[in-house]
Amino acid sequence: MEDSNLVEPEPPKSLGRLTNSEIILGIAIPPIDRLKIISSDSFEDLIREWIAGYCKKKYNSVLRTGGANDKGRDVIGFCDESKLEYDNFQCKHYDHPLMPSDIWGEIIKLCCYTYRGDYQLPRKYYFVAPQGVGGTLAGYLGNPTELKARLIDNWEKNKSIGAIDS
Repeated sequence: MEDSNLVEPEPPKSLGRLTNSEIILGIAIPPIDRLKIISSDSFEDLIREWIAGYCKKKYNSVLRTGGANDKGRDVIGFCDESKLEYDNFQCKHYDHPLMPSDIWGEIIKLCCYTYRGDYQLPRKYYFVAPQGVGGTLAGYLGNPTELKARLIDNWEKNKSIGAIDS
């Protein structure tokens, strides 16, 4: 006896003809999307490897310091053996484009640690984020005077994020 109330589900929509590789390995994920789904630690490792390999002509050595007590420096590209001149890569693996509120604490760390003498100002400071940068932050980054003014406006409410040990 058949139940006339049962409805047979529709078959899944076809992706078209699959290659042998797609059958075995699955559908390829575009590289930019892969960056969005890896873990934060894997992202920092990948950035370190990218800088050490792809940018090896720019840097004498590369160090990944991400994690607790990294002092706002996830990956450092040293320009020479003295390790005094360097570029800083601050990795932000978030589920959204970077917003100003995502960076104030990091810039405060940079200000505090360099003022205290823990390290010198980097030659260049990069935010590396798989979701990119939002419009408001892009505007600030393109206008250093505005960035400085907004940092000062946000210093008090964000200084605990960038707080350093005495």
